[in-house]
Amino acid sequence: AYVHRAPKVTAQSAQAGYNLVYIVGGYLDAAKTQPSNRVDVFNIETGNWLDAPTLNFARGAPLMDWSTVGQQRGQVIVTGGLDGAGKTIASGEVLSYDPASGKVTREDVGNSLTNTGFAYGASVTLPTGKVLFMGGASSDGVALKVNQAIRLYNPK
Repeated sequence: AYVHRAPKVTAQSAQAGYNLVYIVGGYLDAAKTQPSNRVDVFNIETGNWLDAPTLNFARGAPLMDWSTVGQQRGQVIVTGGLDGAGKTIASGEVLSYDPASGKVTREDVGNSLTNTGFAYGASVTLPTGKVLFMGGASSDGVALKVNQAIRLYNPK
């Protein structure tokens, strides 16, 4: 089976308890018509895979960033992406890891990240803990359009 998925490593090895690899969304086929809602999380410290909830939306090419400061430390923010028709998704979800319980949870944040869909952009966590999403493209299912917007998200 074809798997084109979006991996993210959550933190530097000095941050004990948060050495995780998230594999989120992506495509299940080479034609990129079958986006995935799957979330896989690998704990580098233990060498084990963790149980994780599926995404609320199947997302091909989602934007992802992780929060590495403050109370949000360990959260992975997943937003945008493409649906099966090639249209951008205008919603986001937050995956959180609790090192004490070893559990991963998912929270739907709706369109609080963006009121228009986007994919293929970039993101960065700022020293304040806020996450900046920028650039990328939006699509109506026919053509990609350059997205020049910048979005600032403040995780809980």
